[in-house]
Amino acid sequence: MSDSEWRKPSTCSTDRACVEVRRPEMGGVNIRASEDPKPRLYFYAEEWAEFVAAVKNGEYDYDQGGQ
Repeated sequence: MSDSEWRKPSTCSTDRACVEVRRPEMGGVNIRASEDPKPRLYFYAEEWAEFVAAVKNGEYDYDQGGQ
């Protein structure tokens, strides 16, 4: 796997950590942190779709005031 396969947000600058994702040939999604690319997570396609839907529905929104 080459680093060119990994994608990160266009708003990510080189001086801060970002989340990078890639879709391996076997399916699913890999995730890593740009500042430490060795540890990786793998999600099956169904798990990733459920996570993205939950984010879009606001299930992971939080009040920055700690409430």
